[in-house]
Amino acid sequence: GDLHGLELIAEGLRASRYAVSLLDCTLKNVSVISDANIFENVSLQGLVISSGEIKRVHRMAFAGIKGGLQALGLPNNALVGVPMQSFVTLPQLDRLDLSNNRIKAIQNTDFISLPKLSYLELSENQISYLAPKSFIPLKNLIHLKLNGNRLGESPESMKAIEPSLSLRELDLRSNTIRGPLKNTTLPMVKGLEILNLDKNSITSIQNGALEGLAYLQMLSLRHNQIDVLQDHAFSGLASLQVLDLGHNGIVAISGSSLKHLPRLIV
Repeated sequence: GDLHGLELIAEGLRASRYAVSLLDCTLKNVSVISDANIFENVSLQGLVISSGEIKRVHRMAFAGIKGGLQALGLPNNALVGVPMQSFVTLPQLDRLDLSNNRIKAIQNTDFISLPKLSYLELSENQISYLAPKSFIPLKNLIHLKLNGNRLGESPESMKAIEPSLSLRELDLRSNTIRGPLKNTTLPMVKGLEILNLDKNSITSIQNGALEGLAYLQMLSLRHNQIDVLQDHAFSGLASLQVLDLGHNGIVAISGSSLKHLPRLIV
């Protein structure tokens, strides 16, 4: 339905004696969520709104939701930036999905009001830049999905992720990351356990490139252009159990490169 339909649904939920935990709405012909307090006094844990064309969201659109919204999804829309002002009323938010939009950059204040976020889905956007302080508020972030973006255009900006000290999973598939992987290419988040770099254009792994990732358990580098593995390419990865190098053109693996991986499950 349209925006009026959304208001009717909210009205119905306010009057209902049943609690709805997740509301998933697909709207037509809506490019702006222009109303405030649409879900005021509606008890909701999860809300997903897609229209294919939402560009803007009223800063008070999600104000007044009862019980504190846990999960918000605005996927498959036309957002060109993170609608950060509309998150100010959602301090309890745990999961945020902004996948399949047209977001080009992440700004310093985008997540400033979301300190409890543990899961952030930003895949399939056009993100080529992360502002240096953008992830500082996300101290509780565990899962970060950035696949299908353009971070290879300014790889140094990925360092912005480093303050997310709780991060355990980082997905950087299909990000146009090119050339040799160096120790300056990736953000070094000490507690990271899962790193996915599939479908990039990485040509080699330099010695010590991943040295700061002592707790990494799974590393996937499928569909890159790696041809040679140097002696100390994997130094520092003492916890690694799963290494996937499928669909590369590897012609030589140095004998000592796997010595750094005592826990590898072969």
